[in-house]
Amino acid sequence: MLLKPWLVLRTCALPGEIDMRLKSSFLSMLLAMLFVASHPAFAGAPHMDCSKPFIYPESDVNTVVLPYSYAGGNQRLNETGRRISLLIQADTLLHIMPYGRIASVQLEPSPGAEAECEPQVVLDKLLGRNPNYREIKPGKGLVLIWGLLYEEGGDIFLKTFATALRRDAPDSAELKFGKWTFVTSPSARVVAFPPRKISHSMLNEIEAKYSSADRVYSDPSEDAQSRALPRANCPTCSPGETQGYYVDRKQGDWLHVRWFGANNDSDAGWIRAQADLAGHSLDSFMPELNFIRASVGYLAFRMAPTSPEAPRLRDLATAGFKQYLKSDEQGQAEVASAVALELCGIMRVLGGGSPENWNEAIGYFETAHRLVPENPEARNVLAVGHIYQDWIAGTQLERSKERAQELIDATLLKPNDPVPVKNLASYYQLLLPKAREVTNEPSPKALSLGDIQKRLEKIAVLRGKVKAPDKTPEEPSPSPY
Repeated sequence: MLLKPWLVLRTCALPGEIDMRLKSSFLSMLLAMLFVASHPAFAGAPHMDCSKPFIYPESDVNTVVLPYSYAGGNQRLNETGRRISLLIQADTLLHIMPYGRIASVQLEPSPGAEAECEPQVVLDKLLGRNPNYREIKPGKGLVLIWGLLYEEGGDIFLKTFATALRRDAPDSAELKFGKWTFVTSPSARVVAFPPRKISHSMLNEIEAKYSSADRVYSDPSEDAQSRALPRANCPTCSPGETQGYYVDRKQGDWLHVRWFGANNDSDAGWIRAQADLAGHSLDSFMPELNFIRASVGYLAFRMAPTSPEAPRLRDLATAGFKQYLKSDEQGQAEVASAVALELCGIMRVLGGGSPENWNEAIGYFETAHRLVPENPEARNVLAVGHIYQDWIAGTQLERSKERAQELIDATLLKPNDPVPVKNLASYYQLLLPKAREVTNEPSPKALSLGDIQKRLEKIAVLRGKVKAPDKTPEEPSPSPY
């Protein structure tokens, strides 16, 4: 429980000769330490510099929102791109707090340094590939969000991209049943969402909402006294301290925040976290925010899939992905919806699962495959689901030619990927005990013992030719889900 300020002063009194300013600094620091130690850390940081991208290393998952870039000459749209990122940062923080130790950060460029906000540049620094003073710790999660503003036929559109990862941890998921393990991955590394049309009246509204969101209020009301959110440092912070804040309480759409490093409580106050446009919540205009929030939960779940908290995290994240799927019922974003379905299924059976869990997961995998039938990852994960169905029914051989072909098709679609090949080897090993029991001629749909043995020999040769990926591959696109 967080101690009351008067109790802290009485139990931790400083010598009388030390001035009150030091007392206040000590008290503020102690309160922050007590809060972080005794509660999940809900932290935020607006208006941070892209050239030195900021995150909270102790948070389990950081969301980092980059400014939405605009390539044209309309300066107003360039400002809109920065302003929408602040609205997303605060709104995201409000909604991901149930996931535990999380943080939400907004980055923006210094004048003339727009290239520093390129997603890959920021990602490389946060993952330690290029020097930076703050990095994601190994095993911790990051959700990176960025986007574009563009004009087409006199209309203005906003398009969002996102990726999620854990540093130095595999993005793939090992699905297990019995003694068998199969490797799966979702259908996309970077998720692109459908463009959202912005009316000219909405531009004015974004500007007005930004003006409200960019302030700290004395009370949770826009009629209360307020001041601008600090940029480089909070007014009473020690030199060099960031303007990052932690949340010590929530009231509706409002968050009460205190700045790390502040010398007194004068900078504490309320921020309006949830934005709305045209009378609706921000996620009504940008349904992808539901996907992004759920991705935070997915990463938190992946960090501890067998912990007591895992079912709660899984259910919260699944509900978020379903909210996104409901908004995308028209099928505007097949790949994004397929990834959402696959992540729901993977969470359901990661680390094992009951037949009911697997049946639910296979339903997700089947729907995802229908959305992206030519995607190798979608084919692979569905094939694993079908293999489980045959295994639990004790009918491993009956459709083994068909199941093997499903994995082979995934291999053909992505020939340099060792994952489907590894799964093929595991599948043939799974079939061997049953095949050895067969004394009669196998059915036309079943692989014989000789077929399986020959295929295993070929796979041994093939696996020697397919190079396994490095632990931290250097590739032009951000690391995958």
